[in-house]
Amino acid sequence: GNNTIIDGETYDNYDEDVTGAIYSKADLSFTGAGTLNVIANYADAIVGKDDVKFSSGSYDITATDDGIRGKDSVYIVGGDFTIDAGADAIKSTNDIDVGKGFVLIEQGNFNLTATAKGIKATRDVVLQGGNYSISSTDDSIHSDHYIGISGGTYNIDAGDDAIHANSELIIDGGNINIAKAYEGLEAQVITINDGVVPEVNDRLVQLSSSGSLGGQLHSIAVGIVEGAVGDGHIAGSADRTLAVAIEGAVANHDGGAFVGIPPGSDGGGVVLGHFEGNVFADDSLVAPQADRRRTGL
Repeated sequence: GNNTIIDGETYDNYDEDVTGAIYSKADLSFTGAGTLNVIANYADAIVGKDDVKFSSGSYDITATDDGIRGKDSVYIVGGDFTIDAGADAIKSTNDIDVGKGFVLIEQGNFNLTATAKGIKATRDVVLQGGNYSISSTDDSIHSDHYIGISGGTYNIDAGDDAIHANSELIIDGGNINIAKAYEGLEAQVITINDGVVPEVNDRLVQLSSSGSLGGQLHSIAVGIVEGAVGDGHIAGSADRTLAVAIEGAVANHDGGAFVGIPPGSDGGGVVLGHFEGNVFADDSLVAPQADRRRTGL
């Protein structure tokens, strides 16, 4: 069936914690083959103070504030989601309890428009599959801790970062298409083991201080690794042409600031280096195929 829930622009004689057109102080679960339309004129559309879970169904959500908010978690097994949010589209907010505050998505179709962030968690964001079209004024996918992507197709238009993890980002699969972003990927530690991550505005990766970039790196496109790479490292293997541009301080060679990216075992990998700023104190680079004609030293 097709059901619609609409709230008013103001609530009278209500619990001040109630901010959702659909609200639960306990777990909240959605299943079935029908369509649920939610128009939240006051604030949020769907809010659960514990876990919010979606197993199936179609959801068309318009919210003045957040679209879907689960304090302890948002867990989506499948479904179709169209969300237009005045703040974040999908979020989890528990930053106190260990093991809480995460967003886990196994599958589903997502068309997200957000004035703030598309998908946000105070802990982890784990995306195992699905089809995503995200347009956000801020980050499209954001975690205060860890982001793991192992599958899915992502079409991202971000006002700030496409994918931003405050600590670690691991990509084990998926196709990530970035139409616009300030940085494509941002984290302290970024590992790309598989998947396709294209260039975005010549600013592919933003590393935090003492960060690292590693993994197979076989599908990464031409782009810039920008920012200080202090005691971290940039390392991996390339099984196809891999152009890496580094702008900013890349120091501490003894700490493995740039270990080098050798060609793949089939000899098909070529590394092109473009370095600006302080590369190594001893001006060395363990990557024999690197083009060092523009070191900026």
